[in-house]
Order: sequence, then C-alpha cells, then structure tokens
Amino acid sequence: MLLMVQSYKANVICPNKHQSDAEKFYKNHLLESETYIGGHVECLESGVFRSDIPCSFTLEPSAFEQLINNLDRDLQYAIRVEGKMDLDSVSNYDEVKTSIMEK
Repeated sequence: MLLMVQSYKANVICPNKHQSDAEKFYKNHLLESETYIGGHVECLESGVFRSDIPCSFTLEPSAFEQLINNLDRDLQYAIRVEGKMDLDSVSNYDEVKTSIMEK
C-alpha cells in the first residue's frame, strides 16, 4: 500500500514490477545467493532437543576444565567487547565468576 501511495505522489500510474536477476551458476550449481560460496558447516549432533523428550548427553570433563581455565578471558571479552564497558566499572566480577565456576 505504501508503494502505491508513493507512486501516486510521483505521478506514476503503477510501480514497475520487480525484475529478478538472471540465474547464476557456480561450478554447474545454481546459486540461491552470492553471499557465501563454498561455506562449510560442521554438525556435531543433529536433532530436536526438548525438555520433555528424554535425551542423554555425553559430558567430557576435560571440556569443563578448559571452560573454567578460560573463564577470566571469556568474561573480560563479554564485558569489554560485547557489553562495551570498562572492567573497573563491574563491582561484582568475583562473585559472578565464582557462581559460574560452581555451576
């Protein structure tokens, strides 16, 4: 509707129909978009995970140790880069870090 109103204001009877670009191919494969060519996605485990469907996960203790060892680095990144805050402005850094490590 907005397009029709703007075309009326511009003295255009009806806006031109959108013309799609010609189909493009890469190595004999039709491209849906040219944004990513040759991407790679690794799927560790596929499926739907819900709380009402029983599912067992394998937990690796060495992975938890790695997360705990990198906790300072990750928290500081989250504060500085993602939160765009100064580390000195956080008053309960040690409490939050301890609560995360306990979990």
